[in-house]
Formats: sequence, structure tokens, C-alpha cells
Amino acid sequence: MCDALGAPAEFHARGTFAHIDTLQPNRSLNLEVGAWTDDTSMALCLAKSLTRTTPPSFSLEEQAGRYVSWFRTGYLSAVGYCFDIGVATRSALCIWERQPEEALGVVARDFAVESKCGNGSLMRVLPISLTYFRDESVATRCARESSMPTHPHEMCQEACALYTLLVCRILQWTEARDWGKSKAHLLSIVREFPYVNDKLRDTLADGEFVNKPREEISSSGYVLHTLEAALWAFFTTATFEDGAVLVVNLGDDADTVAAVYGGLAGAWY
Repeated sequence: MCDALGAPAEFHARGTFAHIDTLQPNRSLNLEVGAWTDDTSMALCLAKSLTRTTPPSFSLEEQAGRYVSWFRTGYLSAVGYCFDIGVATRSALCIWERQPEEALGVVARDFAVESKCGNGSLMRVLPISLTYFRDESVATRCARESSMPTHPHEMCQEACALYTLLVCRILQWTEARDWGKSKAHLLSIVREFPYVNDKLRDTLADGEFVNKPREEISSSGYVLHTLEAALWAFFTTATFEDGAVLVVNLGDDADTVAAVYGGLAGAWY
């Protein structure tokens, strides 16, 4: 939902497009109302991979194979072909296509640099928490590992782990009917997370990002910006709809930031 809501604002600078508060056609990519983008397609690929067996099974090679199928044949695309893909993701999937047996090592060697810290693994990670929420240690480990096929940098892995932990806790509280939890409890998880990456820690650990004005929130494709913007929209609004409208109108990589927001907000609301 949020991916499709934000897609018409993708590639547009903040303030250069009409206010979005409802689903509409994506004129930039010639898509009909409600069409999802790469964010949802890759998340669906991961979900399909996890649930192909009972109990769920986790294989980076199997996941990568589905991503390649989406990239080349439009598997799980809204329109039957891949029309939008990040630069790092495209480069990594080309490696997986050419040399699948060596790809994990090649990507780990060549892509673990900050210049390749896009949001391509964070945007797809939601199915990990939905699958493994009852065991958050397994969930966060799998979240980190799920980043490896395309975005192996520590920052990308850690962003996936933190996001997954937040969704896991929400689902645990819901299953236990623990209705006394508030967003303040979630914010304490952000503050107390065992950060290794300095930039994530400096941006999120004090919780002060929630007090930033809109002008100080970047919605770029840099994974740190995407996670901060999604969390900011979640913690500064009181309804799913208000947060969704707020986040998509940030522009730039609006579909992905909105997709990340939507997974967390969808679990909460």
C-alpha cells in the first residue's frame, strides 16, 4: 500500500509535486493506480523463499535466485517486468546471474563499502520478522544475513536487524495481548539497540531524531536516511494514514521510505 502510494513521488524533489493523499497513477513510470515497485516485488520474493517449505527455510542462494527471476523475467512484478531497480542491486544480481556459486563472496568483497549503502535490503526485509517473530535472535540474525546477497555493508545489515527487531516486538506484544505497550516502548528499543555502526548510533541512539523538523529529514536512498525518515514518520504521527501521507510527501526515494514505514506501521496499527 505505502509503496504504491509513494511511487508517484519517486525521483521528485520535495515540494515539486502536488500533495499526495490518495493512490494515483505513476506518470513517471507509466503505471496504473496501485502498482507496487521493486520494494514490494523483492519483499514478495523473500517471503516466497522463506515459505517454500514447512517449517520455513532460509537460503541466501534461493533468495538471490528469486531476485534474479524478478530482475530478468518480472517474477512478482506488478506489471510482469522489472521497471525499477537500484544500482547496487542490479550490479549484485548480475554477479549472481553470471557466477551463482561464487556470488556471495564476490559481493561481500566488492560491495561492503559505504558508497553502496543503499536501502535495497532494508526495503525487502519485512518478511523475516513476520516469519520468525517468536524468536527475535533468529529473526535479527536472518535479517542481517538477508542483506548479504546485495548489500553486505555493516550499516545495511544493522539497519535490517533493528527494523526487524521493532516489528518482532510489536508482533510479540500483539500475540500476548499486551495492550499496555506504547510507541515510547518501541523508541526505547531504538535507544537501547546494541549498535556497532557509528553512524546509525549517532543518528538514532539518543532518540532525538523524533524532534527534528521535516526540513532536516532526508528521504534519499541512503539506508541511514531511509530508516531515519521511516522511523520519524512513524513516531511523530498517531495514525497509519497520517504517517503514510507524511512520508510519501517527503519525495525523493518516497516509495521505498514509505514501504519501510508501512511495514512497521502496518504491524503497529
